[in-house]
Amino acid sequence: MSDSNSLKPLLLPHSGVRRWLLSESTRLQLAVWGVALPLLIVSLLTALVWGRDGGIGWDELILLAIHKTLQPSLDTLAAVLSELGVYRGVFPAVIAIAVGLLAARRWRLLIYVLTVAVGEMLINRTAKILIHRPRPHLWETPYPQHTDFAFPSGHAMASMTFAVIVIVLTWRSRWNWVVTGLSSLFVAGVSWSRLYLGVHYPSDILAGWFAAIAWATVVNLALLSQQPVEDDDTQNPSGASNST
Repeated sequence: MSDSNSLKPLLLPHSGVRRWLLSESTRLQLAVWGVALPLLIVSLLTALVWGRDGGIGWDELILLAIHKTLQPSLDTLAAVLSELGVYRGVFPAVIAIAVGLLAARRWRLLIYVLTVAVGEMLINRTAKILIHRPRPHLWETPYPQHTDFAFPSGHAMASMTFAVIVIVLTWRSRWNWVVTGLSSLFVAGVSWSRLYLGVHYPSDILAGWFAAIAWATVVNLALLSQQPVEDDDTQNPSGASNST
């Protein structure tokens, strides 16, 4: 008995840590897989492209391989998908979602959507200015040339941000797997269009994807992961307590 009692002080802290790890397991997994790993990838890509005027070796190889698939029908598809990637697709869709959440008085979700969307634009613009990476010019293209910098891709980052938003909003819905599949196809299509048109390197695309995932996950951890989305403040608009 004395031996078992003497071990209790040693076991209690470990039990407390174990309980904390179990209670925080979802947040810890999000922090590792949704923030730390994406940021590590973005950091590695940034280190590879820093100070380069051109692409990394595999950047140009992939672009030239895609360029060999050029044909009129794909030209049209790439132009359409590229336009949907930000101003004619993602931007109005995010505004529509925000208006819907405002009408439904879902304040936490509204703040989440606006924070992620606005933050993504600021992060993208700031990163482009700081990293200062020129866009590729491997071939002549009829698509209008951009005057801003390349890294990270704004279209890749915006489309991925939009995908994460709609996945989060439908997370507990039976349609979540459909939304996840369709949004993933949308992200892939927009990103392919930027490579097909020759206006981004593949490393620009990857950096945009993972920067968007990291940012959206950080905001998720800060705003949504503490309590279920259904427990929004709007469920009791008067703010009155049920307790007596």
